[in-house]
Amino acid sequence: FAIRHFGATVPYNAANFCDKNIDPIDKEIISLMQGCVANENGRFLASLFAQPMSQHRSISFKFRDEMSDLVETLQQCDGHFIRCIKPNDERRPFHIDEITTRAQLQSCGVLEAAKVSQAGYPKRIPYRDMFAIFMGQHALRRTRAQRSETDRKKLVQSLAVKVLRLKYGGSAAEDTNDFALGRTR
Repeated sequence: FAIRHFGATVPYNAANFCDKNIDPIDKEIISLMQGCVANENGRFLASLFAQPMSQHRSISFKFRDEMSDLVETLQQCDGHFIRCIKPNDERRPFHIDEITTRAQLQSCGVLEAAKVSQAGYPKRIPYRDMFAIFMGQHALRRTRAQRSETDRKKLVQSLAVKVLRLKYGGSAAEDTNDFALGRTR
């Protein structure tokens, strides 16, 4: 599998991960943690070790189970992302390397988002929703399988131009300066 990071796509190989990482969890650590049960906060620690001790649990199997739980939790959440920008390669405090910083901001899409916000385009409506507004839910259901996102974008663009012409008059060249269309909205 591969993970697409902001700078590049990084391939990973998880083949034989569990076979290579069979280090057992130290029994003394498990005993120490289970010994905390007597304390008031021990209920939480006890819940971590609800499995019978006879079962051999390696660190990699425990890691796999925890990762599965994490993925399940993340799928139930709304994600919010923070973009971290490294101001300079030398790790000097209070110094910003403009070229490096600008490249990172460009790569993350921050500059383009700032331009859109600065231009004052207040609505960011997905094409599917715009299509439903202009064409109605019935048309959306009827043509869902037939229309790709690109088709919806073209249709929304032509409809927006027509609406602007009806409301304000003018030519198509003037109309397209009053709105901007992105990849998905």
